[in-house]
Amino acid sequence: MNELVWDRQWTQAQIYIHDAVARLNAELTQRNNNTIIVAKLIDAVNLENINELSLQYDYVHVISEHHVTNSRDNVIVHQLPNSFYGAYYIDSVPFAHAIDRDFNCFVNRIDPIRQSWFYFLYKKQWLNKGFVSFNMRSSRALRSLDQPDDQESLAAGLEDFENNHKNFLKSFDEIYDQVKKIVPFKNFTEKLDLCDLICRSKFSLVVETYFDRPDCGILTEKTWRAVQMPRPWVLFAATGCVQKLRDLGFDVFDDFVDHSYDKFDTGQCCVARQEAMLIEMEKLITLRVTEPMIARWQQITVNNQKIMRDWSVRWKNDCDAVLRSCGEMANAL
Repeated sequence: MNELVWDRQWTQAQIYIHDAVARLNAELTQRNNNTIIVAKLIDAVNLENINELSLQYDYVHVISEHHVTNSRDNVIVHQLPNSFYGAYYIDSVPFAHAIDRDFNCFVNRIDPIRQSWFYFLYKKQWLNKGFVSFNMRSSRALRSLDQPDDQESLAAGLEDFENNHKNFLKSFDEIYDQVKKIVPFKNFTEKLDLCDLICRSKFSLVVETYFDRPDCGILTEKTWRAVQMPRPWVLFAATGCVQKLRDLGFDVFDDFVDHSYDKFDTGQCCVARQEAMLIEMEKLITLRVTEPMIARWQQITVNNQKIMRDWSVRWKNDCDAVLRSCGEMANAL
């Protein structure tokens, strides 16, 4: 699957929702209705911002695909249907691939936690066992410039790397100098097809964004890509995100992966989850893959793909119903 094509597919779904919300807000403004509708997709809802809006408007309607905690009487939450995730459907899965690496881990942006994962992989001498990228894209640079060039982005990433280490990661002092010499890091040739690399790996290490928000349970394209591949995975995300996938009907490779790390509370600290995941990764790295195992993984993928395919057909109509209901409620209040 071409990453640019797939990125456009699920990005367009988000744009579709945001454009619909913009039209609804324009109608409310035209009618002098002191109500606002907020769409939060993928990114965690800023609860402080919602509370501030609740003081400015008579009513605040929040539309989101993830869980949103509501503590205000004039805040109404509209949950998008699970089928919204069908926008991430991958219609072509590369089943027939020989495995030539133990794992894959693709990290684009830099923050202290992503950096700590790269440190762990380096310290355990696992980098060359997997397809690994640590591109060090700086969110700071992306916010300050519409299209930062490579040099500006790299400079910001290196500055973030130093600040992250100094402020949060001093426990890795013994490897800091060595790691700094090799970042940004990528030990494979980018061909805009991460699915191909996943299928050439034994398993995936997925590093999600909002690990510290168990209240939301956010899953992004990183997880939805792995879920549709015929390979096991371990998921660094907020507490309960693996269980969320189970509840949605997905097979999470429980026969091959001990996901008990999913129970650790990541709201305040993620170290316990990381440590448990590293133990599980050690087991998976030494796992001997057999033909029956590959066949079972493919069977699991057929199940998971069916869910995504069904959602991909329904998501727009299902979301339209939620948007229509939200608009009617907002105009009636």
